[in-house]
Amino acid sequence: MNNYILKTENLHKTYRTTAEELEVLKGVNLEIKKGEFVSVIGPSGSGKSTLLHILGTLDRPTRGKVYLNSVDLYANSDTTLSRIRNNAIGFVFQFHHLLPEFTALENVVLPARIGGRLDSECVKRGKDLLCEVGLEERAEHRPAELSGGERQRVAVARALMNEPEIVLADEPSGNLDRKNSDILRNFMFKLNKEKQVTFLVMTHNEDLASTADRKFCLVDGRVLEIRS
Repeated sequence: MNNYILKTENLHKTYRTTAEELEVLKGVNLEIKKGEFVSVIGPSGSGKSTLLHILGTLDRPTRGKVYLNSVDLYANSDTTLSRIRNNAIGFVFQFHHLLPEFTALENVVLPARIGGRLDSECVKRGKDLLCEVGLEERAEHRPAELSGGERQRVAVARALMNEPEIVLADEPSGNLDRKNSDILRNFMFKLNKEKQVTFLVMTHNEDLASTADRKFCLVDGRVLEIRS
């Protein structure tokens, strides 16, 4: 288990209503090593977002285990999970979820401020990250003043703010045109190769999925590796 940053064992998720039970995940087993770029594809409704939310401690599984650096995540309280989520996991969603009243820099440093880091440290790292994503000159612009591709690069910078163990991305290019999608893809791979940032990406984008170190498909509630 120590060889893996993130590992699941027999992960199940069932949603219950008054009328029925819907079993979305049916025993997912997945292992991700440090520095890997892993993609998961699957049709809409296959459970990719559900899986990502459970891996990111945003939703608890019905049964099964999730380990982050050998820590059994769901043996912890919600308060502890919140702290782990802020410090160890970065998120990039299809819709950037930037706060519209905040500047790009203020959005980027938000996770560190929530974690109680010194403001001077937050601002310095935030500026460095915006420089890395090529947006140092846009630091004081609000989301409405940025293009869709720029907003997603701000979201990536925010995901990296607390130097997470892993970045979880849910359709990160799904709301972008081809040009900006390619820019985002190339940037994430650059981070992966040069900075050893570990990525798990849920995507419909075959170009993004196929260039990953390992590619999986979520089918009938289970994850299957696709080997070239």
